[in-house]
Amino acid sequence: MSTAQRADVTSGSSLPWTVAPYRAGHFPWGTFLVNVGGCLAIGVLMVLVLDVWPSHRYLRPFAGVGVLGGYTTFSTYALESRDLVATGHVDPATTGCCCSSAPGSAVP
Repeated sequence: MSTAQRADVTSGSSLPWTVAPYRAGHFPWGTFLVNVGGCLAIGVLMVLVLDVWPSHRYLRPFAGVGVLGGYTTFSTYALESRDLVATGHVDPATTGCCCSSAPGSAVP
């Protein structure tokens, strides 16, 4: 395994394909599950950092932006949606966009 492949695997960017392999023309379940899980984890982290551990100044940018931001896959979400529309699969692309956006914004 090359260094680039190892960096890809350890960064979490290949996780959606590990969770559920992407099939062209179908709903991207792997990306959806990883992004929803990441939204939940970021929400829990923000409560902990702001209410439980407020004295740890750099924990929020490190864990929230660095670790969990790398775990979630916005670029993959956008690329898969674009590819679905480009190949004429508008329904899965629309469903993917709506379903991936809703859980992240559902919590008040």
